[in-house]
Amino acid sequence: MDRHDLLPALALLTTLALAVPAPSITLVDQPLDIGLVGSFSNFVSPAASVQQIADDFHLPARTTLETLAWAGYYNQGGSMANPVDFKIRFFADDGGSPGVPVVVSLADYDVAVDAASFTGSGVFTYALALPALTLDPGSYWISIMESDPDNAFAGTTDWLWARHDNAALESAFRLNDAEAWSITGGNRALTITGRAAPSIPEPATALLLGVGIATIAFLGRRHLGEA
Repeated sequence: MDRHDLLPALALLTTLALAVPAPSITLVDQPLDIGLVGSFSNFVSPAASVQQIADDFHLPARTTLETLAWAGYYNQGGSMANPVDFKIRFFADDGGSPGVPVVVSLADYDVAVDAASFTGSGVFTYALALPALTLDPGSYWISIMESDPDNAFAGTTDWLWARHDNAALESAFRLNDAEAWSITGGNRALTITGRAAPSIPEPATALLLGVGIATIAFLGRRHLGEA
């Protein structure tokens, strides 16, 4: 086999092995409606009687989530210095309500987020670059809870997740981790971006690719040995 004949095959195998990343797209687009009252969503401890809110979203294909943005405000017009701790959780869908947490490191963690801007009514917006989180096609739920340990859950420190104006959509709530989720109308101010993730190769495809690369490498070494 001539070495020039190896080049097209190597190029083809390289193209198969190194997929070009898909462009980033907006997966969820639910902008804030300043005229709607938000809902309390705060986390103190797994057993504390504090309302938790979750909102659902759907992924038509295997997707890697990249950024998350949301909006909220404090009861009675209160505010807090940046950064603020939030607990972000992702849940699998279970018959139209949040099910088990997604089993990844991101499923349950605290993160400091800067309230980068706010409206004249004291509504803050938040943005977060997500660690790598790839999800298969299907429906999921995201729960965003203010969990800053420097602020007691009382008075003006009660945080409310702002609303989106589509009342036909649904969200869920519960008092604590031991409670079952209940479905309520309306949904939350939320934006999620991401990009299509490459499909996991079938075992036969991966084996064929490996055999092809090994064969070409062997023929290349043989050709060099004969030269």
